[in-house]
Amino acid sequence: MVDRIIRHDIDGLKFVYYVDKEIGFMAEIQRDIFLHKNYEPYSTDIVKSVLKEGDVAVDVGASIGYFTLQFAKAVGKTGKVYSFEPITLQIPYLEENIRFNGFQDRVKVYNLAASDINGTIMINPSHKSEVQGVILDEILSDVPKIDFIKIDVDGTENQVLKGLSKTFEKNKDMKMLIEYYPKYLEMAGNSPKEFMDLVGKFFKAGRVMGEYTDDYYNLYCIRK
Repeated sequence: MVDRIIRHDIDGLKFVYYVDKEIGFMAEIQRDIFLHKNYEPYSTDIVKSVLKEGDVAVDVGASIGYFTLQFAKAVGKTGKVYSFEPITLQIPYLEENIRFNGFQDRVKVYNLAASDINGTIMINPSHKSEVQGVILDEILSDVPKIDFIKIDVDGTENQVLKGLSKTFEKNKDMKMLIEYYPKYLEMAGNSPKEFMDLVGKFFKAGRVMGEYTDDYYNLYCIRK
């Protein structure tokens, strides 16, 4: 049985949760927000300090939309957010959270997986899922500028980065948050060294301290 839970007190943003009494929270992000009233607080602080009215942000691996909502709030009515989530079951949560906060005017949702190919791909090393993959360079080619991008895709980050090389080249002031999780990278058939090389080609990267462990963490990246 799924109960609908609404909270209004997280960073001034409203979240709709779906909690299954049998299996628990429907998403890890939901659990963390519900229990701790925050999610990746230091990464969130970076977003708040960097993004401003009128900016353009991209959320790759949006889940229920925590960072999508943070982006939408920061960029305001004159900004734009492009939100990518490949898992179809997550899309209703993502879209309802956007509607619940009145951000429909500035957020565009794609039920697609960022990758280095267009076509069916396999994602999520813990339970293999076939989804529709797209090259973000092509999807975002007509966007005049992109100020910020967040990438959290459970191990397929290498493919996402390969599909963004033209976008990185074009946007000389872009900032990026990206999850570095060597275990998930390897489970997805990717190399942690290649990940670092792909990031390092365009960005100077530093660990976001205070979140997670030495085994996995977010990197905050500034264009070289």
